[in-house]
Amino acid sequence: VGFLMHAESPYSIVDAFRNTHRLDDSFWGALVAHCEPGVDTIIAPAGVEARRSPGPKEVEAVIDYARRAYEWSVLDAGRGLSPYTMAVIEASDELCLVVEPQLQALRQARSIVQTLLDSGYSADRIHLVLNRVARWTDISPQEIEKILKVPMFAALKEREGDIQEALAQSTLVAPGSE
Repeated sequence: VGFLMHAESPYSIVDAFRNTHRLDDSFWGALVAHCEPGVDTIIAPAGVEARRSPGPKEVEAVIDYARRAYEWSVLDAGRGLSPYTMAVIEASDELCLVVEPQLQALRQARSIVQTLLDSGYSADRIHLVLNRVARWTDISPQEIEKILKVPMFAALKEREGDIQEALAQSTLVAPGSE
């Protein structure tokens, strides 16, 4: 996200986790990159920093601060489950599970959903977002809902032209785009 949004900051989310005792408007303002009007981004760590996972208390403190600072927040928890991502998911109000309609991605998504349900996470908090849906796909959205055991929240059509243009211009996809 930092790369795509051209977020420039000497700090990363790791700095927020390491300094939860310092979270205030001034410190937060130094951590975030103001990428678009109304859109702030805290970048992911690079290299070795990315290997140290914060504890649940640090994750909860950062998410609680973001809740107070913004009307809503989006957290990218990555592609799988780890103690870190489980802490992010547990501290979140809702989870959007974004999956592409490909067999490998669906298998991983099924495993994630089952692990969450087995851990007591409510299915009502999981929103399935089917991404990059081609006009012709081998698996219907209804079949995907049945496989994953959660209802479809949204299906985003494959729109390579719109996405590539936005990436090239370092902007968000235009409002009203399919």
